[in-house]
Amino acid sequence: MGKVMVTGCSGFIAHHLIRALRYKGYHITGVDKRPISWEHSRPNQFIQTDVRDLGFRDLNGMDYIFHLAFSTNIPNSIRHPIETTRDNIDMTIHLFEYAKDAGVGGILFPSTASLYSHNPTPWTEDMPPCRLNLIHGKNYHASMLVSCTRT
Repeated sequence: MGKVMVTGCSGFIAHHLIRALRYKGYHITGVDKRPISWEHSRPNQFIQTDVRDLGFRDLNGMDYIFHLAFSTNIPNSIRHPIETTRDNIDMTIHLFEYAKDAGVGGILFPSTASLYSHNPTPWTEDMPPCRLNLIHGKNYHASMLVSCTRT
């Protein structure tokens, strides 16, 4: 098939995504600061690094990036708002800029359904978001970056 990168590859969603991508025949490069646990689905290649340390060479030749690397610990985000903002928003901008330079075909950036939890169901992306805490606010702003950045 093609070549894809999954950031945050040691996380819960990535475990299931990698399994589905492998089934479809993709060559997967996983990126995470943390090692992948033994029970997780494994990418074909693993780069243990911070997403902000990725460069053109790492992204060159990728068809798609699934950007799942995001600090989601709400108490930590409240205790360390500057650091978690840097980890979430700056990392996303860095990745998008290098992806654009490397000619990556597209980036999938999941948000959180809880941004829409005050709205009636079914939720749609055109509903007004609710920023209940720092994670919601950072996720909302990172989502806005996605809409402003095209690869």
